Amino acid sequence: MLAIFESKKEVVKEIIKHTKGGRGALAGAIGMSETTFNNKLYERNGCLFFDDEDLEAMELHAGTYVLAQYRASLRGGLFIPLGEFELDQEELSEIQIGEMAAIGEVNVEISKALADDQMIDSKEAKAIKAAAIKAAAKIIASKLATIKVYKAR
Repeated sequence: MLAIFESKKEVVKEIIKHTKGGRGALAGAIGMSETTFNNKLYERNGCLFFDDEDLEAMELHAGTYVLAQYRASLRGGLFIPLGEFELDQEELSEIQIGEMAAIGEVNVEISKALADDQMIDSKEAKAIKAAAIKAAAKIIASKLATIKVYKAR
């Protein structure tokens, strides 16, 4: 899952969505009560937001790359996990079709944005950027998959 997150709070909320057992399970996994977790998340009762160790522990527990994506986006980058996987040519074709569809989605977003007034507002720019990031990830994944399938042994 690739997305653009504008705050660490959004990152934590997304990690919660991907945690089996939800907020309570995530709080327990990083060694705090759900009340303390909520106080840190919403910075209530004198609690500061989670520190980097807490955020890393949450990400590891949930098995996501949300925090990594957030941090990469702060520097204008893109985080794409490079997992080990086995593929055949049929699966590669499916990946390549997904790549082309993602590129098409970027063009659709641009076309929609320009349709009325030939201008791109901030909401439209956000949608275009999100589609472009998704497409970039699919392009990279497709090229790495091609290497994997056709690599000399």
